[in-house]
Amino acid sequence: MTKVAIVHDFLAHKDGGAERVLRQLIKLYPEANILTLTFDPDQFFDIDPERVKTSWLSHLPKYFKQNPKYLLPLIRSGLRSLPSKHYDLLIINSSGWSKNIVKKPDATKIVYCNSPNRLIWDSWPSYFTSNLTGLSIFARPVFLLLNFYISRLRLWDYDANQDIDKLIANSSYIAKRIYKYYKLSSQIVYPPVELATESTLDSESLEVKGVRLEPGYFLYLGVLSRYKQVDIIIDSFERLGSNYRLVIAGDGPEAKSIATRVGNIDNIDFLGRVSDQEKLTLFKHAQAFVFPSIEDFGITPLEALSQATPVIARNAGGLKETIKPGTGVLLDQISIESLTKAIVEFDPSLYSDSQMKSVAKQYSSSQFDRAFKNLTKDIDFDHKSRVAILDWMVDPITIEELLGRVKQVVSEDYTQPMIVIKPYVEHFNPSNFTKSELAILNQIATIVPDGIALQWAGVYLQYSRPNLFNLIGSLVELVVNPARFDRVLPEKFAGNDFTLPLLKFAHNRQLRISILGGDDSRGRKKQLNQLFGRFEQLQVINGYYDANQEQEIVDQINQFAPDILFVATGIGKQEKFIIKYYQQLKAKVIVGEGGSFDYDSLGGSQRRAPGFVKRHNLEWAWRLLTSPSGTSTTRLKRQLFIPKFIWGIHQSAKVSTPSSSNIASSKQNRTI
Repeated sequence: MTKVAIVHDFLAHKDGGAERVLRQLIKLYPEANILTLTFDPDQFFDIDPERVKTSWLSHLPKYFKQNPKYLLPLIRSGLRSLPSKHYDLLIINSSGWSKNIVKKPDATKIVYCNSPNRLIWDSWPSYFTSNLTGLSIFARPVFLLLNFYISRLRLWDYDANQDIDKLIANSSYIAKRIYKYYKLSSQIVYPPVELATESTLDSESLEVKGVRLEPGYFLYLGVLSRYKQVDIIIDSFERLGSNYRLVIAGDGPEAKSIATRVGNIDNIDFLGRVSDQEKLTLFKHAQAFVFPSIEDFGITPLEALSQATPVIARNAGGLKETIKPGTGVLLDQISIESLTKAIVEFDPSLYSDSQMKSVAKQYSSSQFDRAFKNLTKDIDFDHKSRVAILDWMVDPITIEELLGRVKQVVSEDYTQPMIVIKPYVEHFNPSNFTKSELAILNQIATIVPDGIALQWAGVYLQYSRPNLFNLIGSLVELVVNPARFDRVLPEKFAGNDFTLPLLKFAHNRQLRISILGGDDSRGRKKQLNQLFGRFEQLQVINGYYDANQEQEIVDQINQFAPDILFVATGIGKQEKFIIKYYQQLKAKVIVGEGGSFDYDSLGGSQRRAPGFVKRHNLEWAWRLLTSPSGTSTTRLKRQLFIPKFIWGIHQSAKVSTPSSSNIASSKQNRTI
C-alpha cells in the first residue's frame, strides 16, 4: 500500500490561503499523514493531531513558533528531522521551505507552490534595510554576513527543487516567479475557494465578537502581517473620518500592534480571528472588501465575491487574473491618497451580484479537486525515480503496473492521451531523434524498455568502478546470469509480454483498437481477428505514407476515436508522428509499438524466439538469423549499433556516480 504524506511549512503562526489549500488536500487524501515544521493544536483544532508529524522545531518556545523568521538558521535541520523518507508519495503545499524536503530515492514528490520563498528571493535585501532601527553602526558588517548566508540559502533552495516530479503553481503570476528563480516549468491549478450557500448564512445577525455592526462598512479580513499593508488601510480610514467605517478581522504576527493602534480610532472596529460563519456574515454586509497587498493568488477576495461583495485591490499579482471588470476596482498604485480616493468614489450600484458570484464559482473547491487530480493522475501510480539512460528517461515499472494504468485510463474520461514509448537499442542512435524531440518524449510519455539492453544499461550505470574489466564481465553475466539485471528496470516490455495481454484485455472489453502500421491492412485485420476471435471495433491503417498524408491519417483515426492506438511505423517515424499529433489525436492511450505485429503471436509471419534463447537474452541474434532475406541486411545494419550503444553507456558511467547518474535527481515533469 502506498504511504502518503502531505507536507506543509508551518501550522502555528497564521491561518490563511495556504492553510485552506492544506485542508482541501487533507480531504483529497484522507489517509495521508501531515508533516510540518511546527504545529499548534489549539490554533488548528480542526486538524487531527494524531495525523501530524512535526520537526524538533515544534518543541521550541511558542514565541519562536509564532515568529518563524527567527527560525531561519534552523529550517534545514528541521526539515531533515521530519520522517519524509518513510513515504512513497509526498504532496507538498509550500509557501516557503517545505518543498525542499528530502525524499527517499523511489518516492514521488508533487509540489503545490503558493509562492517561492519571498524572504530570500523577493524581499532581500529590502527586508533587512527596513529593519535597521538601532543598528546603524553595525549595519554594514551584519548586512555582509547575512548577504552571504542568504546567498547560501538561495543555492540550497534552487538545488532542492530540482527533484520535483510534478510542479503546480497556484496562478500564472506564481508560475512566472517559479521559472524566474528555479528555471522550472509548472502547471496551474487555482486554489480552492469555499463557497457558502444562502442557507448557511445568518443574514439577520450583525453582531460579531460582541461588536454590533451597521451594514455598509468596508472590510479587511485576512492575515495580519506587515506584508499585507493593513497600515495603509488604517491610515486611509483615519484620514477619512467618521463617515466611513472599517472593520478589521484576522490574526497574525501584527495582530496585537494593530489592535492597540486602532483602539483609539472611532471609525475602525478590530475583531481579531473570526470563525468561518462570522467571516461569511462580515462579507455579506460589507460595502466592499479592501485588499491592498500584492497576492500570489488571493483566495479571500474571491470569497468576498462569492457573497456579492465587490473588491478594492491592487492591480498586481494573482488578482489581475481573478478580479474581472464588474467585480471590483483595481488600483495601479496603493497609497493613502489613491486608496482614500477609491473609497470616496466607490459606487456599489455599479456591481452585479450575479456576475460577482459567477466569477467566484470558477474557483470552487470542486474545481480545485478535479484540476489537481487531473494533473497528478499520471504519477499517482508510479512512485519510482526515472532512470536516465543517455538522453532517455526510462520508467522502472512492471508490466502489471503499466497494464493497470492503461486499464484505468480507458475506463475514465481524460483530457489528454496516455502515451507509452518502448525504446530498444536502435532508438539510442543520435541520428533518429533531435535533443528537442527527446525532451518532448521524456515530458509526455511513459517510457519502458523493450529489450534486455536497457535493463543492462540501468544496472551498469550504477557501477562504482566502470572499467573495461567490469564492462566485459557484465556482458558475460548478462548471458549466464540474466536475473540480476532486473533490479533497476524490473521488466522488459516485448510484444508477447505487454502488447499481447493488452490486446486480450481490449478484446474482452470490446474496446476500439486502431493500428497504424504495416503494408497490408486487410491481411493484418484478418489475422488479428483469427488470432483473438473477432474484434468488434478494429481499425488498421497502412503505415507506408508520405508526410503530406499525415493529416488525412489523423482525421481517419479521430473519426474512429479509438480507446487504444498502436503506432507501428518504425523507429523514429512513429515517435515523430506521436510528438507532432498527440494533442490532436482522439485516443485514450497511444503506444509506440515497434515491430511486435510482425511476429506470429500477434498475427505476423515471423517466429518468436524459443524459450532457451529468451532466457539467455539472445533474441537479437535470433532476429538476425531468422529475418526474411529482404530485411536481414537492414537488421544487420541496425544490430551493428549495439557496440556503439554499449560503449556510450560505458563512457556515461565513467563520468557519473551512482548518486547522480541514472537515478534521475532532476526528473522530468510528465503529463498524460
